[in-house]
Formats: sequence, structure tokens, C-alpha cells
Amino acid sequence: MKKLISILSSIILASSAYNQCQTGTFYGLEPNYSCPDPTELYGEPFGGTFQGPGVNFQTFSPLQAGVGTHVVSYTVPPTAPVGAYNVTTGLPNAPVNVALNQVFLMDDEITSPLPVGFDFNFFGVNYDQFIISSNGYITFNMDNWDSGCCSGQNVPTMWQPNNVVALAWNDLDPSSGGTIGYATIGSAPNRILIVEFNNVPHFFGDPSLNITVQAKFYESNGHIEIHSTQNISDGSPQTVGVENATGTCGAAAFEMNANPEMSIINEMVLFTPSTAQFYGHQTGLPTAVHSGSFTPIALGNDAVSPSIPLGFSFDFFGNSYAQAYVSSNGFLTFNNDGNSGCCAGGNLPNAANPNNLIAFAWTDLNPAAGGSIGYTTIGTAPDRVFILNVNNVPQIGGGSPISAQVKLFETSHLIEIHTVQSVSNGMAMTMGLENANGTEALTPEGRNANPQFTLINERTVFYPYYTTIQVTEVISVDDVEAPEPFEPFPMPIFSQCSVDFIPEQYASDNCTGFVMGTTNAIFPITETTTITWTFTDAAGNTTTTAQEIIVDDTTAPVASGFIITITAQGFLTDEVIWTFTDGSGNVVASGGPYWDGGQGVVLEVAYVNGMNGPYSFMGTTAGFWNDNIFSFTVKCQGTTVASGTVNQGQTVNVNNIASCNTFSDIITYCDINFLSPVTAVDNCAGNVVGTNNAVFPITSNTTITWTFDDGNGNVTTQNQNVVFQELNTTVGWVGASLVSNETSPGVSYSWVDCNNNFTPLGFTNQAYTPTVNGTYAVKLQIGNCTVMSECVSVTNVGLEENQANNFTLYPNPTTDVVTLQANFPGKLEICDLSGKLVFSATVESGSNLFNLSDLAAGSYTVRLLSQDAVQTKRLVVSK
Repeated sequence: MKKLISILSSIILASSAYNQCQTGTFYGLEPNYSCPDPTELYGEPFGGTFQGPGVNFQTFSPLQAGVGTHVVSYTVPPTAPVGAYNVTTGLPNAPVNVALNQVFLMDDEITSPLPVGFDFNFFGVNYDQFIISSNGYITFNMDNWDSGCCSGQNVPTMWQPNNVVALAWNDLDPSSGGTIGYATIGSAPNRILIVEFNNVPHFFGDPSLNITVQAKFYESNGHIEIHSTQNISDGSPQTVGVENATGTCGAAAFEMNANPEMSIINEMVLFTPSTAQFYGHQTGLPTAVHSGSFTPIALGNDAVSPSIPLGFSFDFFGNSYAQAYVSSNGFLTFNNDGNSGCCAGGNLPNAANPNNLIAFAWTDLNPAAGGSIGYTTIGTAPDRVFILNVNNVPQIGGGSPISAQVKLFETSHLIEIHTVQSVSNGMAMTMGLENANGTEALTPEGRNANPQFTLINERTVFYPYYTTIQVTEVISVDDVEAPEPFEPFPMPIFSQCSVDFIPEQYASDNCTGFVMGTTNAIFPITETTTITWTFTDAAGNTTTTAQEIIVDDTTAPVASGFIITITAQGFLTDEVIWTFTDGSGNVVASGGPYWDGGQGVVLEVAYVNGMNGPYSFMGTTAGFWNDNIFSFTVKCQGTTVASGTVNQGQTVNVNNIASCNTFSDIITYCDINFLSPVTAVDNCAGNVVGTNNAVFPITSNTTITWTFDDGNGNVTTQNQNVVFQELNTTVGWVGASLVSNETSPGVSYSWVDCNNNFTPLGFTNQAYTPTVNGTYAVKLQIGNCTVMSECVSVTNVGLEENQANNFTLYPNPTTDVVTLQANFPGKLEICDLSGKLVFSATVESGSNLFNLSDLAAGSYTVRLLSQDAVQTKRLVVSK
């Protein structure tokens, strides 16, 4: 995350240079925040109070604290400060050689209480007895039962054993060799307790790593010396150090605290008690001055104000004060001695007055010459804050005027100095704290009676020993961390035709949790493009990723072929496969296995040329899941020619599917000047209208080529034959009727009068019976093609009347049998009223008998054709 300001390290009082042990600590505060979620705080020991911006009881709200660097404190009830031990290493090894009182210990055993020989002060408590553990330490806890097995612990730790001095704390075994002893030497007040481990092995350890170490405890000054002739770990944690009775305070030498690689040979480590100090400090914090109104304090040069009420009881170096006094020379004091501290900042600590003070810019100032000094108390109990405000007060001798604020906090007893401008004019200037008798003080480095003192826009915090504080950077209201996509590089999406849906993309966000992406895609996507996913959190931080959409149609249109549709009938389709094989045994289409399907989901649509049948379809599933089920359909030009369902563990074969060809020959009887459009089926374009290479007019047999282009570079061609045929233009006689000899399906007839400019006669049957002599022809039409037959001359109309007695027909009407009496031989033809010939027979001269039972009831024309004439009569058949 790109931070707005630098992170400040968390600090606690245990980091004080005086190495003293504190009574409070707390957890839960992060070094920085970028989200507004509150944090629970936990303090030790229990019963303390949390304070600071954004703090509400045990909850810290970054949102309430706001952007910036904030101090949060945890205050526990005050107790006397406890000193710890300073550690010095690398000193000469100098064990003493004296007679020892030997103690006998087995593995993991402790002695009964042993006499120290004097009162030894350890962590502020006097002890006259101690206990030795076989594992390389001594303890002043008389109720101790823990031998410290089976390795050295970190110090401090609240786990037992506590109140210890670790000489060479590890899993030692004096029952396997070596000696342990103690003795008290010297005379009061300079007696020394000696405790020694001599050549004591580790448990099942290498003899070359045996421990020889001696501890000296000094009556006069409380020093502890660990003289290590050989103090080497066997690979398990080993400790040299001290720890108090509660396990909350301890000290160990560098790389000697539960170190599995510890090795000390012929070296002394010295532990010296350190004096407890009341305060620690932190510098380099940003200022946050109070801008409200103040009660003015009138001060002349080198003057001290009357008492000023703080508004609450404030603890300073262990004493409680309800009022304070302000010196014109840049400090606040709790002593009413009238000492203004003229005429330069003093060096702290100093037993001489003034004492018991908080110096914010102690030098020779003169508020009588300008600027202002005031005070106020803000807030409500128990969170009140006393504020002393010094604004633009000049220095004696010139230089930049001084501007600063001092804040005293009611519960935590924190002291904050907000320095707007403090630049020395060459006189000594001091910032710091000093106790009532001038024996203890705390000043930041470079700020103790420094004639080159320079500080601008910085806050300094002083915290008492019983207050644990931490500094945190808060950027809660300005989250600058962008979401992190789950897929920084999304897989491309492939499609033959278009993309109408894209699976959602998500990102994780440090504050929001999950952020769903948005895209700039406009559906449908019909060409290859790169879309952008944008992930935006609640704070407006944005991350983008790119995803490629590849639209690549590689399937050509199918001019005459099959459409195969595969549809899931279950939810698991990973073991579904199918093939479509042509008449030569070639697999022309196949599919599967597929990912998860779903009831009714179309898994695939395949387009297959249908010119090389017969075809066969085979589908199969495998595995153990009952959801591996699918159905299939095979359609030819919209008509289903094969279908079925393939269940789990089943194979279905469909054979002998005929070719699917719609491009039959074009049969024509005359020239072609136009071809009707034909279409092919395409997976993307739908119906594709073909183009052809024909040259019009087409006047003879030829083969044309249709081309189908889907617009994506996929082209299919299909040939089609044009076959020319001739119409039969001859006309024959059937009885008294003219009959066209052209019988092709789809032909239409129109009889015309050749002698009258080919005027249509209104007769459209294949046969025409003239009623007057003349010249006649028939116009034949099929499609757009029209042909005129030859003209036929008719000269025999009216011969029936002239030769009326030449044949007789009876009975007339008749139901079935008729007798024809003729004077000459000929041919009998009977036609219905449409001119259609329905009966014919040979006629002999004389009497002829004919059975007409197959004729339907109605009126018919009877013609008797002889060599010289055609004679007609009407015949009625009744049923």
C-alpha cells in the first residue's frame, strides 16, 4: 500500500534507556489503518483506562480518530516505579576458588531452601534464602516446585519458574557427573554468595559441552556476576539472565535469551540494578495545537504567575497537584517559590531552584514585550485536559518569538509539548521534566540547555512510568489500497460467432472484503476485442485487468447438410462423446467430453456437409455418475432424420442416414435469364444467400457453381446442373380430335386458330375437337418457356350428317352393353365431354357388341373412323 505518511514505530516504556519494568501493557492497536473498522484493545494488568483520539472505552475507532498520527495510552493505577537490571557483557572471567557446600541433585530436581548468608536485594525485595535447580538456575521463590525442565525460557515470561537468576538454564543432569555447590564469603557489609556448577553435563549430552559456570551475588551493591568458563548450549534453548517474581520484568544478555546456539567461554556477564525513572518520552510527532479561547495570564519580564487551577488532580513525579505556576521564561512549575529561572535555560537535573518543573522552551523570554500567554481546561471528567498556550512571546536579545502549547491529561497524566516555533537566539534553551528536589530529570537529546536549540512544528510526549502508550498512524478516512483481483490475468474467452455473457470477476479488498468487477463490454461482442474489468472499492480505489475476447468463426456455411444438436439431460457431461461418420468411414464431426451441463443446456451445435452418405451417428457415455446423460438430433433442411437419448453407460448407434442434398438439376425447356436465390445454413450468420457464376442467358446444358460466404472468411461452394429438354410440338389425331403429343408434367395447353392470327380458342386440354374446318395449333407452356406446335388442317367436320345412315348405335341410352351396326369396317373411339378418350375398339362390317359397364353415367361422343371419313354420334350411359 502506498502510505500517506511514514509509519512510526510503536513504543512502550520498557524501551526506556533506564531499563525499568512497567506495570502496564496493551494490545490490539495496529501501526496503521486504512479501513474504518474499529479495533478492540486489551490491557494488562486489568483495570486500566484507555485514552486517546478515537478511543471509546476499550474500542479504538480509526474513523473517529481521523487521518494523522495519534497517541493512544493505557493507564493502570500508579505504584512505585520498579527498576530492573542493566546488562554488561564481554567482561573478564574471574571465578573464585573456594570451598563449597556441595549439594546432590538428580535429573530435574531442586534443593530445599539454602541460606544466602545476608539480605540480598533482588528486584527491590530482600531475600535471605534461595533454591538451586539441577537445570542451571537459582530462584528466590521458596514455594517453587518447578525444576525448569527441559530447556531455558525467555526472560521475562509469566510462566513458572519465576524470580530466577539463570546461570546456564538448560536441561542439565548432575546425576551423570560434575558437582554443584555454594558458599558465602567475606564479611558484612561486603559478603558474597557463590553458586557454582562445575563440569555438569547436559541430559544425554556431549561431554565436550559440559557446563562450568559460577555466579556471585554481592551484598554491598546488589550486583550479580555470571562467570562462564564454559557455557555452551547442546542445541536446545539456553538462557543467561534474571527475572522478577511475577515474570513481568527481566533482563538477558544479547543472544543469551533462550538461544539454542548460545556459546560463552571465559567471559563474565554483569547484571547491575538500575534506578527506577518516572518518565519516558517520544519525539518527532506532529503538532495538534488547541485553537479555542484561553484565559489570559499577564506576566512581566522574569515573573512567575499566581497559582493557576488545573481543573483536576495531576500526578507529577509521584506527587499530586491541582494547581501550577507559569514562569515568563518558558516553563511551568508546581513549586510556589517565585523563581522565574532567569536568565537562560538550566541544565537538568539540578538541585538548585527552580525545580519541579515542565520546561517547554526555558530561556530568557519577555512576554511584557509582546505575544500572549493563556490557559484553559477542556473536556469532562475523567478525560479533561489542561492547556497552557504561549503565542509569539519574544526572546530577550532578539531572535524568533516562541510559540508552544503544554497539555496535561487527567487520567493518563501524559504531558505533551506542542512546539510551533522554539529557536534559540544563542542563549541556552531547555525542554524537559525535573522532579521536586532536582535529583531526577528527563530531557530529549539535544534539548538540555542547548544554545543552538531549534524545534519547529513538532510534538513531544512525556509519559509516566505507569502509563503504557503506543503511537499509531491512522489513515482510516483515506483508504488508498486498491482491490486485488482474484484473477490478475483472466483467461481469454473464445467464441465462433459472438459473446453475449461473460462470467463475473471478483477482487479482494482490504476494507470492503469482496468487490465485483464491472466491464466496458457492450453485448453482443461480435469481433475480437480486449475488454477492461474495473474493480472499485468504497473509497474509490480502482484496479483494472484486461481480458481478451476472441471471436473467430472457423465454420463454413453448409449448403446442403445436417445440423447436429447435442443437449445435456443431466448435470455431469464430462464423459459424453459422439461421432458422425460418412459413407466412406470418415469422421466428419465429433464432440465431447464437455464440462458440467445442466438440464436442457445445449452443449454443441455442429454443421456437417451432407453430400457423402449414408451417414451414421454414435453417442456414448461412461463413468459412474447417473447425470452423464444427453440427447441428440440430426436435422436435414429442418427435418429431423435421427434423434435419441444416450443414458449413463450406454452407446447408441444410428446408421444409414441418407445424404442431405437440396441442389437437384435444373430442368429447362428454353433459355434461362434468371436463377432464384438459394441459401445455405451458417453457424453465425444464419441463412447465407448464395451467389453464382452463371452467364445469362443460359442456352445449353451447363454446370453452375454457387458460392456461400459467411463474411468471416469461411466459404462453401456447391455445383448445380442445368439440363435443357425439348418440347414435342407434333399433333396427332384421336378420332375427330386433335391431340398434342407433349405429355411432360407441368405442361399447359392452349389451342389457337392458325388462320386467325393464332387467336386462342379457349380450349386448354391436351385434345381439341374442331367444330368447323380450319387450321389449328396448340401453344405449349412449361414454367416461363412457351412453344407453338405445328399447324394442322381439319377438313372432315360435317361428314356425320352426310353419312348419317352409315352406322347405328343402340340401345341409346344404355346401361352397359351397346350394339354398333356398321356398313364398313373402322375404329370406334368413345370420348367424355372433356375430349378424353375413355374407350376404343375395332369395328367390323355388320353387327358389333361392346360392354361399356366400366363407363360412368354421362354423355359421351362416339366416333367411327373409316378410311374415308369420321362419323360421330352422341351416347348416353345411365346407371
